[in-house]
Amino acid sequence: MSARIKEKVLRLPCDRMDILNPWEFAKKHRDCFSVDEEGMFRVAPTVRPFIDYVLESFVTNEESYGESRELSPQEQQEYAPVFKRVFSEIDMDLVRMVEYVWYDATEAPDYYLPSLTKELPLVNIEALKTDADVKECIEQVKKILGKTGQIQQDIKKAHIFVEAEREDVCHMVMKILVSFLKERGYCK
Repeated sequence: MSARIKEKVLRLPCDRMDILNPWEFAKKHRDCFSVDEEGMFRVAPTVRPFIDYVLESFVTNEESYGESRELSPQEQQEYAPVFKRVFSEIDMDLVRMVEYVWYDATEAPDYYLPSLTKELPLVNIEALKTDADVKECIEQVKKILGKTGQIQQDIKKAHIFVEAEREDVCHMVMKILVSFLKERGYCK
């Protein structure tokens, strides 16, 4: 039977930990993983692959919502030993406290950091792929995003994905990229 679930988890993105297959990773560390047990790790029931450490999980009547935040220094210190059981080299700056309500007959929301995806009308794609100035622009915006933010581009689908600590940074980086691509004649 399906239910609306409220959860509070500590979330770590698999791509930041070079975990290509979270299910295989969970099998290797099966003593620390469970599907639905509090105080255990699990592969998050999300589209984007995450590893969650479940702090709370219970049935609720609350409406859907979600939020994500950085851990305080005290929380990082408190939870570091838990994560070090599975990740010997863990950067606790990558772990987020995530609270959300979801209907468990669906995939849970991918809450981690604010993000923005934009579809662009790209032209001259072959030149774009090899343009050193475009690569330099991307390296510059990666510096703005810092170690927790990220940028991904799918040139075939003409999508750019930006994730940052704050929504205003997402919009700023997207504006920089779109303006640069328009200046260079790669975007209408």
